[in-house]
Amino acid sequence: MTRYFRSHSINLFSLLFGFFLYQIMNAVTHCVGVVLSLLGGRLLSQQVQEASYTHSISCHIYTASLLSLYLSSTLFHSFFAMVNTRHVFRVMDKCAIYILIAGSYTPFMQILLSDQPIFSFGLLGFIWLCCVLGISVEALYPNWKHRKMFSLSMYLGMGVSFGMNKYINGPRESQYFRLVVHTIF
Repeated sequence: MTRYFRSHSINLFSLLFGFFLYQIMNAVTHCVGVVLSLLGGRLLSQQVQEASYTHSISCHIYTASLLSLYLSSTLFHSFFAMVNTRHVFRVMDKCAIYILIAGSYTPFMQILLSDQPIFSFGLLGFIWLCCVLGISVEALYPNWKHRKMFSLSMYLGMGVSFGMNKYINGPRESQYFRLVVHTIF
């Protein structure tokens, strides 16, 4: 029996070291994301300072959603050794994904599609409703047997809903081109 532990102790050590290194590197990179979100949010707020109130609020919502994702992910990966705390931060991390998706849609719906208020407000309402439902399920029903399938359907529903504009209002290539350019740059 002693020989078994001696021969496998190196593998166990490398496995634990790899896990710790993985968690620490995730915490560090997500912390860098917090700092970059703060810097980017500041630059974004300077860019929309002279723009309308809608531009400003939409960009602040986007910045807040980025901060919520990176901050909750940093905390989740920082407290990986504490079992009870880890569970709380895991739930917060999953909920922040919903917030980021909805927060990312907000500037596009409010600024890019401002000439289609019925569609943009309707789709934005749908996105935020999915966000609230997803957060509710993640936070209140973590042991629900259909939670994973529900989360997947919420992510997919939120993700592909922007493409509905093409089928409802016809193609608007200039707006899609601007969306892709703004996403890349």
